[in-house]
Amino acid sequence: AGGPAPDGGSEDWAKAVSSVALLGDGADGSIEGLEGARAICCTNGIGSADIVLVPLEDGDRCEALVEMGKQVVVIDLNPLSRTSRMATVTIVDEVTRAAAALVDEVVSGHAAQGDWDNRAALSEALDIIAGASAGE
Repeated sequence: AGGPAPDGGSEDWAKAVSSVALLGDGADGSIEGLEGARAICCTNGIGSADIVLVPLEDGDRCEALVEMGKQVVVIDLNPLSRTSRMATVTIVDEVTRAAAALVDEVVSGHAAQGDWDNRAALSEALDIIAGASAGE
């Protein structure tokens, strides 16, 4: 899983991706529009991020992050959920499988570039689900 670095990336892309710090222990900020523990975040994490991954269905969090101007990537089994429809990018899949595939894609350095149409992606996911239900 050690592909070449994308433009602007370091020579050892896989090492760079693997060394990203996981935040959360020193939460010192909050997400506007949420209350209680769900609002707590790190200012140098979610607070300053351009893009946020929401790995489990949470429509309120997704909506609040979008309202803050964040691009939101969600992993959700239901392409009709409020979370899926509010997100910038929705991955319709089971969370552990999607997370592993997402890490592989980022580490490979070969992620597709271009515009993303979340509505079209959700429509395609619904077509796949309908086809599977019909035995196709």
